[in-house]
Amino acid sequence: MRCRIASIAVLLAALTGCSTEQGPELPPIDQAQYQKDHQAWRAEQREVLRSVLPIRGIWPLPEGRAEANKLAGGSVELVETSMGDDRQFVVAIDSSHPAATNPPDVESYPLDPRWRVAAQFKSFEQLKRVRVPDVRGGFMEFTAVGALFFTLQGQPMQLTAFGEPDSPEYFVMFKDPTNESTTYRGYRIVSPKVVDADKWTVLDFNFAMNPPCAYSPYTTCPLPPPENRLPVAVEAGLKRLPSAPGYVDEKLTN
Repeated sequence: MRCRIASIAVLLAALTGCSTEQGPELPPIDQAQYQKDHQAWRAEQREVLRSVLPIRGIWPLPEGRAEANKLAGGSVELVETSMGDDRQFVVAIDSSHPAATNPPDVESYPLDPRWRVAAQFKSFEQLKRVRVPDVRGGFMEFTAVGALFFTLQGQPMQLTAFGEPDSPEYFVMFKDPTNESTTYRGYRIVSPKVVDADKWTVLDFNFAMNPPCAYSPYTTCPLPPPENRLPVAVEAGLKRLPSAPGYVDEKLTN
């Protein structure tokens, strides 16, 4: 694992300093439509809670089957899920949970154009499959495709971007100082549109979302790469849900 993480660090070091251009001025947006888009996005994020909050537990297979069976029956259904490798889990889902029919709303920061910035995509010379730790104590595989270079509050920043061949968006996990106060203590996610190498995309932190593990300890979320830690407090996007402790351990808070 250390070798794989180190290899990403080497790639990032090679890219650091490559992007010295000032980002292009973003085209103006229709504020009314932008507000509607954000409201629709928040409704989509609320729907995540409909499937996550009713989870009562998760156990590895086959050894966890007996424990899971103790909860089965009535409104509790057992569902098997795979992590994409040789690991399988069984999840207990309670359809009688209030969130199954009326999920709570998750507060977000007010829309603020300061957090909508241009980001230049610098691709790695070679795509690399990397193993990323996950909340279940194992690893998931992602493809590191490059880095996004941008400016926030006058400071140059960069984030490693994961991607897949058929996806129109990058998958970018990031941490920032708000994790200690107003947002999920683990991390959040942004999904800027895919562009060609050296082209510019829009990085909109107003649409920073929570991973499922922000709402339940019984999920299968990946953990963010260590280099994706921003030094500025990103006061945009979704906040934490106080009634849902989510998954937190030293891997996420250090």
